[in-house]
Amino acid sequence: MNRTDKPELENYELIVLGGGIAGITAAILAAKQGKTTALICNQVGGNYVYNGCLDARYLYENAKTIRHCINAKERGIVLGSLSLDMEKMMQDKNKHLVYTEFEMEKELSEAGVRVFEGVGRPMPNGMIDVMDSHKEQRRLKWQKLIIATGAKSVHRDVFKGFDSVLTDEDILNLDYVPQELTILGEGANACEIASIYAVMGSRVTIISDKTALLEGLDAQIIGRLEEQMKKRGIQIYYKAQPVDLYKDSLGSIHIEVDREDHKRETIISSDIYIASQRSGNFAGLDALRLNTDNGKIAVNDFGETSVQNVYAAGEVTPACTTADQSVAMARMVVHNSVDEEDPWQCSHFSIPTCIHTFPEIASIGLDTKTASQFYEDVRIGLAPLGADVGDLFVEDKQGFVKVLVDGQYFEILGVHIIGENASELIGQAQAIMATEGTALDALKLVHPHPSLSQALQNALEKIEK
Repeated sequence: MNRTDKPELENYELIVLGGGIAGITAAILAAKQGKTTALICNQVGGNYVYNGCLDARYLYENAKTIRHCINAKERGIVLGSLSLDMEKMMQDKNKHLVYTEFEMEKELSEAGVRVFEGVGRPMPNGMIDVMDSHKEQRRLKWQKLIIATGAKSVHRDVFKGFDSVLTDEDILNLDYVPQELTILGEGANACEIASIYAVMGSRVTIISDKTALLEGLDAQIIGRLEEQMKKRGIQIYYKAQPVDLYKDSLGSIHIEVDREDHKRETIISSDIYIASQRSGNFAGLDALRLNTDNGKIAVNDFGETSVQNVYAAGEVTPACTTADQSVAMARMVVHNSVDEEDPWQCSHFSIPTCIHTFPEIASIGLDTKTASQFYEDVRIGLAPLGADVGDLFVEDKQGFVKVLVDGQYFEILGVHIIGENASELIGQAQAIMATEGTALDALKLVHPHPSLSQALQNALEKIEK
């Protein structure tokens, strides 16, 4: 549309604010349900495509390929010397990301979603102003509004003024492999970055002020991951605090660390990455005066905010931290905004958490500690990955599947997997749990022989009946 032809006011039944996976899912679904829908965002794809989920996943898949090449000699496959062209790798990554953005734009267009690029500033009276990159403003009218603006990085105060610290964006776009990479922080992001660059050849060190690198997962899974990371050469400092750093004349960074035993140690590193924390992106939302919860938009069980006819989905809300949860929540709020008489609730209990480390982690449902708090009789089935004929070529021989079951009704309470292709295996567990199948129902399934999927059945068979 020519800029001079644009109407002064356009009316939409539903407007989605935010172009990440939650926003795009919501906009396409609403349009397919016959609602006149607009999407307002700075860039289609948002942090899901750029400097986030897909960036990291691309690097992880390349690291996985490197691991297979390194181990190929043991199988009788002799390769030449292995080298990395990081500049070419980043070019190829960016090409894939641009293509993904193009496909998203195409899907939005085919669904009938009108896309406005710019910053949206909604008001409680059902209006929203959109300022584009040319500083031109237009006003739209909405009946229902879905906020899916995602989260932004909140950088830790540690060494805030030091100019040689890598950000989340930097670490996903390096055109070189750091000789030494020191990671300050913990969480899934820190563990994934550590795994990727350790495989690529960096000597990786993690400094955390916590007692474990991950929270909210089964303790046995966390323990096995940390054990295997150390075995692969990643050095981990727990309950440690960096207290000083400086560069020497050769450009190396010296980090003075106060260890758990209160002894001081100096770590020399070529690069430092500070794993940032995440907070809701509230840009342009001031006029709505939304209630917040720990730095994110407060919502009820149906995705409704404190303002009438305004919903929120994705990482801008407290309970949502992954792309899978964002998609599920986006589907919920679209349904609830369209059919207020029959609202849905989004159960994060039934959505898997996947962490792309070496070894890989996938988890759904309750962990052992939580299950024991709610159920009197919790039974556990544990089976290793790599024990069957079908696992002959699995790299992570230290992986396992852990199943938690209620001893009274044999309801599956949780499934926790660590090892190669864990995120692919967890879908089978999710399907069983989503259809309210019991452990006894799951045992009726016949898995391909040989295959990695046998491990879930093996774990179920080890549960005491």
